[in-house]
Amino acid sequence: MGNVSETKVYQRLENILSHLLDGLYEREEAVRLSLLAALSGKSIFYLGPPGVAKSLIARKIASAFKDADFFEYLMGRFSTPDEIFGPVSIARLKHEDSYSRNIEGYLPGADIVFLDEIWKSSPPIQNTLLAALNERTFRNGDELIKIPMKCFIAASNEIKDDDESRAFWDRFLIRLEITAIRDPEFFKDLIRTPSDPEITEAPLAITPQEWSQWLDSSRTLRLSDDLVGMIGALRQSMNTEASEDGSFFISDRRWKQIAELLQTSAYFHGRNEANMVDAFIIPHCIWNNASNRQRVEEIFSEEISRMMFNSSINVIALQQKVESLKDAVNSRAYDDQEVTQFIPVRYDGEYFRFIPDQGNGDEDYRVWADDLEYLDERGELELFVYKSGNFYRTEVHPMRWTDKENWKLSGGPGSGIIEHQNEKTFTRVARELSTEDRKILGQEYRNRISRLEAAISHIDAELASCREQGSTHLFIPSHDLSPLMEGGRDKKQSVQQLLAEVLEIGRQEGLEEQDA
Repeated sequence: MGNVSETKVYQRLENILSHLLDGLYEREEAVRLSLLAALSGKSIFYLGPPGVAKSLIARKIASAFKDADFFEYLMGRFSTPDEIFGPVSIARLKHEDSYSRNIEGYLPGADIVFLDEIWKSSPPIQNTLLAALNERTFRNGDELIKIPMKCFIAASNEIKDDDESRAFWDRFLIRLEITAIRDPEFFKDLIRTPSDPEITEAPLAITPQEWSQWLDSSRTLRLSDDLVGMIGALRQSMNTEASEDGSFFISDRRWKQIAELLQTSAYFHGRNEANMVDAFIIPHCIWNNASNRQRVEEIFSEEISRMMFNSSINVIALQQKVESLKDAVNSRAYDDQEVTQFIPVRYDGEYFRFIPDQGNGDEDYRVWADDLEYLDERGELELFVYKSGNFYRTEVHPMRWTDKENWKLSGGPGSGIIEHQNEKTFTRVARELSTEDRKILGQEYRNRISRLEAAISHIDAELASCREQGSTHLFIPSHDLSPLMEGGRDKKQSVQQLLAEVLEIGRQEGLEEQDA
């Protein structure tokens, strides 16, 4: 079986999930992601207090698999390897001089493993578990055996952050917080239930052969370009945070396992590649403690919103196309004409100098720059009189503009000018377009309109596809997709603004008349 292109496997998993969720309250996320972990051969960690159905969920997951062996154990400070991996075989030790364990009924022989209070396990047990988690192997005496474990589930009400535990913690790909029931109505339903729901094997449970075949096939799927770009940007942002707070560091091994998890997700939805919808599994894999979880979710939302459709819709390239149209219009529809501007000279940042045509040689006049703006309205100016460079007195005189463009005034101490400098600049002057120029610009205009409208249509189609995928996704709820949808809408708005610019250019230059 290659990719799951038919709906029957998808529907089968839907039915299995329905069976697993029966009798559980507010545990949908935990069940769905735990099943994904098992289908992908990954490990998962439940963070939560006692009595919130952690072990019940683990047993439910085991029921999704045909004739699955389930091993669970409540770890304690004095738990021994014999209790987890099986007792040493006295018979083989006595008759064969071989040190090995009887593993049947213990962790090495189990399909689904659940260890509660995992941090109470001793370092020797954790070290042995590392090999089981990494390679799915167990050294039984002189023999290295492959173990059938599909999913390792651990639980605790705390997270250890010491050096000894950090390597072990990194092996848990999915991390879930499980709390007490929040909804009062669900709580009422819970206490009305006489006992824990009976756990029975799911209808059409997954066989070992199917699991192995599906796992191998899922690894051949690719990741979409958008998804790869987003993961790279997310990793860079996490590394930036990690430079100040090491709890944000994510190992390359975990990034690789995340990619495999996304491949599995895409596979069971009948797709040939994992995409941005599958990416919403990632936040459950990259938080390391309760204090950084919210910031991790913020970083993820920022990156997936920013990277939405980046490979298919390049807004910067579209902006450059619009700018090239503006340049083409400017070069063909306008000439640059040199003009001279008179720029008044400022003194002390706020005064202009008034120079009378016939003035007293030792007197100098200043006016407030702001006062000149209201001269037409007020008809008078306050002059600051200086003698030999020193302030002397103020005078208020009736004054008016005689040539405002050239800064000429009259009144008061006589006619004169505001001291200014002459600056040459260029201004655009419209010229009549030739028939050939109008034809060329019309083609450029239509080309830009076509590109932008196609981009908007593509974004609309992608958003509709995301909504559809989110509403039918096996492993994530549709409301999780809000950052992705917002990113798509923001990108659409940017393209719509560019389209409005092009349409305005066409209106101003009469290019829409060429749109035939």
